[in-house]
Amino acid sequence: MKNKILAIALIVSAIFTSCNNNDYDAPNSNSDLGWYTSALRQTEWKVGIDKYMSFSDLSQGTIDHKWTISEGNYFLKGPIQRLDSVFDQFIVNRGATETTDKTIHVLFKKSGLQDIRLYNTFKDSVAFRGNDTIPAVKMGDKWVMDTTFVVDVYDTIVPAIEVRQAGALVPHENPLDTIYIEAGDNLEFTDVTVIGRPDTWRWNVGGSTSTDQVATLVFKKLGIWNGSLQLSRTTQNVPGDWEQYQIPVNFKVIPSSQPFIISGEIVELEDQTIQIPFNGEFAPFTGQESHFTVNVNGNPFVIDEVTVNSADATLLEITLVDQIYESDDIDVSYDGMGTLESTDTRKPAAFSNLAVTSYFVNIFSEAASTLEDGGVSESWKPSWEDDTLIEVTTDNPHSGDYSLKLTFDGEERNNAANHRYNPMSNGAQFTLEDKTYILEFWLYIETGSDYVNMWPHFINGQWKGWWTGAASAVGTWQKFSYEYAPGGLKPGSAIMLRIPGEDRAKRGVMYYDDFVIKEKDVRP
Repeated sequence: MKNKILAIALIVSAIFTSCNNNDYDAPNSNSDLGWYTSALRQTEWKVGIDKYMSFSDLSQGTIDHKWTISEGNYFLKGPIQRLDSVFDQFIVNRGATETTDKTIHVLFKKSGLQDIRLYNTFKDSVAFRGNDTIPAVKMGDKWVMDTTFVVDVYDTIVPAIEVRQAGALVPHENPLDTIYIEAGDNLEFTDVTVIGRPDTWRWNVGGSTSTDQVATLVFKKLGIWNGSLQLSRTTQNVPGDWEQYQIPVNFKVIPSSQPFIISGEIVELEDQTIQIPFNGEFAPFTGQESHFTVNVNGNPFVIDEVTVNSADATLLEITLVDQIYESDDIDVSYDGMGTLESTDTRKPAAFSNLAVTSYFVNIFSEAASTLEDGGVSESWKPSWEDDTLIEVTTDNPHSGDYSLKLTFDGEERNNAANHRYNPMSNGAQFTLEDKTYILEFWLYIETGSDYVNMWPHFINGQWKGWWTGAASAVGTWQKFSYEYAPGGLKPGSAIMLRIPGEDRAKRGVMYYDDFVIKEKDVRP
């Protein structure tokens, strides 16, 4: 019999701080089987290349005994001191793969899975008793224990990367070459290292950084830049290693041929700053307030300052003298006559009456609001014994990749008069205070569905429901919004979607997305 052992938890009373090849003498003639290793209690045997492990056969009454190691690895002879780090000087019988020593010390010079085989024969039946009991097998007039320990040897990290521009592979090995890239564009960097199995990454190219194995880095500043990748192994119980790769090629960022424009949503931050994202970095400027207009509910508000975000020069920021509220209708305009320009000398074009998305705190969890965890948290699920057909799906999202889908198949299902869905993970609850709240969500009803009535409800020590006017959402995403004032501190709140009983036998499909519960913030 041959036992292939990947992991054995062993209890021992000594740690190998030095080693030698003294044979172990059995105290009597009885047959017994045992071993231990310098891996001690580890359940997986992992070691770095050019490191060693010790194995000791504690068996008694053996007839035959030998250790066999994989070719390319070596036996060592001590004493090896605790502070020794280079072990080639201790190699004995170079090229030998077998020994009858009781204790061996194996230097691993090959990476990957390496076998250490222990072969013993006995006149009596024996068994190893560890996490599992491993019995010897009788062969002829002997009992044979043929065991192989498998050690996973981690090689030194040898970095290898790929660089892509607009999806095309770009050579990067020649230090005399230059990769040209327009300001605001990006390159994709991929770690394709095979040797050494790194598990952490840090890219740094022209000041843009990423810790992803596949990193998309945006280049914003003009100039010629170098790049590097730091690779390491840091996973627990894996031999550590670290390597830095200096990317040979230069990266030259040149002025963009694209217009200098707004690149995303204009938003209000928590401190009431209005933030406008652009597709490039701004050069330093002052005194540009007179070229901007901020209208609040149709009236121009006094601008206190126009600046660039201190951490990201692609973000233009506007602060106002007076306070703004979440319920305000805010828009921003720029006359195009200022001295603003990007770091690569592009000037932003004028724009008019662009809407600002107001800041608010959504009491719903991120998973309950957007469903973008794919339903893993079960933020929305049937309550009690309800067996309504409900799922988080990619079939028809309003935003992102997922939405909540309810299917009505004409069956009278359990609790059909009161289908309810709790948005908080595992039935968790939230607390509403003595304020007015707004519930918002988006609804889509598939064309051809039977008309399905739907009421959203708060449960907050009382029921409160609203008619949705759901017919307006047939064939299109429609936003619904409702107010609710619980009238005091009410713990144990929940939101549920109630399908009235008279519609329980209808057929149709409904999708929900982007749920919001927020405090009503209105101008006094």
